[in-house]
Amino acid sequence: METTPTLPKELAEREALAVELAARDELVRALNDAARDPSLWNEVEREPGEFLRARGIDVPEGLSVEFLTDPAGRPAPDYDFFTIRFFNCRTYWIKKPGGAEKVEICRGFQIIPHPLPPIA
Repeated sequence: METTPTLPKELAEREALAVELAARDELVRALNDAARDPSLWNEVEREPGEFLRARGIDVPEGLSVEFLTDPAGRPAPDYDFFTIRFFNCRTYWIKKPGGAEKVEICRGFQIIPHPLPPIA
């Protein structure tokens, strides 16, 4: 497993843990289940840590899993040390008088280092 060569050793180790966590079927399945079920997504928004623990997913120390509903609302690259993001987006057409409106709903998660190291 390769890591980004420009990361300091401590972040490279966390990146390797993040890649392993992101590859776990349980995590991807949890996202898919929650993205399709509004009541599960409400649970994710209330207690994300408990949602993951209930599914046997332990987030390694030094990482954070954040659940997001808007892929555009993410950190800018100027302070992104590394981020692994998964999104499940659905496009719906809603009937409106005189036509239809296209609506996209995205739900996902990102794995980031936590706490973030100082920005030099």
